[in-house]
Amino acid sequence: MKIGFWKKIALAAMILVLIAALTGCSCQKTPAAEGSSDPSKEQQSEDTAEDSALPSKSTEKAPESETDAEDESTSEKEPESETEADAEDPRSRVLENYNSLFVVTTDLLNVRKEPSTSSPVLATISKNGVGEILGDTDGGAWLKISSGGVEGYVASEYVVTGKDAESLAVENCSEGIRITKEVVNVRALADSHGDILARANMNDTYPCLGVKDEFYHVTINGKDGYVHTSCAEPVYYLEEAVASGYTAPDQQEGSAAEQDQETQGGTDAADADVPTTTAPPAGGNPASYSGGSNGIIVCIDAGHQAYGISAQEPNGPGSSVMKAKLTTGTQGCVTGIPEYEINLQVSLKLQAELQARGYTVVMIRTTNDCPSSNAERAQTANNAGANIFVRIHCNSSTNQGITGVINYAPSPANPYLSQAVISGSNNLASLVAAHMCAVTGAVNRGVLQDDTMTGINWCQMPVTIVEMGFMSNPTEDQLLANADYQYKLAVGMANGIDAYFGR
Repeated sequence: MKIGFWKKIALAAMILVLIAALTGCSCQKTPAAEGSSDPSKEQQSEDTAEDSALPSKSTEKAPESETDAEDESTSEKEPESETEADAEDPRSRVLENYNSLFVVTTDLLNVRKEPSTSSPVLATISKNGVGEILGDTDGGAWLKISSGGVEGYVASEYVVTGKDAESLAVENCSEGIRITKEVVNVRALADSHGDILARANMNDTYPCLGVKDEFYHVTINGKDGYVHTSCAEPVYYLEEAVASGYTAPDQQEGSAAEQDQETQGGTDAADADVPTTTAPPAGGNPASYSGGSNGIIVCIDAGHQAYGISAQEPNGPGSSVMKAKLTTGTQGCVTGIPEYEINLQVSLKLQAELQARGYTVVMIRTTNDCPSSNAERAQTANNAGANIFVRIHCNSSTNQGITGVINYAPSPANPYLSQAVISGSNNLASLVAAHMCAVTGAVNRGVLQDDTMTGINWCQMPVTIVEMGFMSNPTEDQLLANADYQYKLAVGMANGIDAYFGR
């Protein structure tokens, strides 16, 4: 009995110990079980522990607090911070020369002598071109401005100003170069022995297409050229106004008789060093001469004709270089139409448009049979007392992808023409090209300066050769043969002529 009793006591004790042990384990595991119910929280806890070895949150925030304090104490200096940020973009330097900038938002904007649409046009500014605002008038409808050396008025509805203008100017500025030497050669090739296309002067700025063999590849008067990198520096620039041919009456020199004499071929001091010849081409009678009401005479030459003239004539007065008197031109790659026919079709439309605007128009030819040489055609314009001579042509290239309008004018180094004729020719070429492209949507390939054009070199008044488009391009060839497009070309040319004469 005793043994059984003690066995029961021992068994009871063991049960009590086991219960106590089980109860203790359960209490210790409860927190661990709660912590392990979400494994992601275990990882977060480990990450937080690792963070504690790094600088505390309060330590990280200290610099921010200091920065905030500085911002609060210098809040009035925010514009300086913006200026410093802008300075990081080199394009923003184009704004340095403007105190009150405007930017043109229309394709082509007239700069007029007075704040009125009936006032003469002094210059034109292309889209994204800029200038300085000098004031406003008529309740802000017109702005008095300065651009490209011209002061005049523009309609305010076609420009933006203020911060919007600055942003637009920086966004649309062009890459170019600025000449850093007194006089620099612009060569036809990236080679110090390449032919010289033109001379550039210190601070002249030209569009830049890249760098090749230590030469900047530039565009000068619409022609590709090269300037050695030691003679220029890269810059960003903004387009400004291009002056028209308008001259205020009180700025014209000489009597009417003296002006007539110069128109008919008289020379002034600026012409004294121009070679002359004792036997200039006699010229012929114009095929058509129609009077107008505005006192301005425009001579139109529809380039080429049905038959060429292989005999030669001097390239210019006193020149020993001889060239064929006349060629027949190119023809359409798709239409097969000869260039001389398209030239005449557009010339007749331009004649009608100019007559409707009050001009006196002299036509070199009105048929496809006109055996006058290029020099003789120029002399016809001289004898007619024309104020300008517009020669109508089409272009061609071995690259069928090329399209667009190109106008030719003499270079500043032309040995046959006065500086007045050279300057006027370049203004005329630029304005006519810009207005043609504005009306037609054609690519403006700029003004090319060339001193080998006989029909230019014999002129005694501003002259341009208008290359209306490329007959070697299938699309443009068909456009040039389209009557509606021809009319647009004529209207664009007439608008450019109006701008030249400040109308």
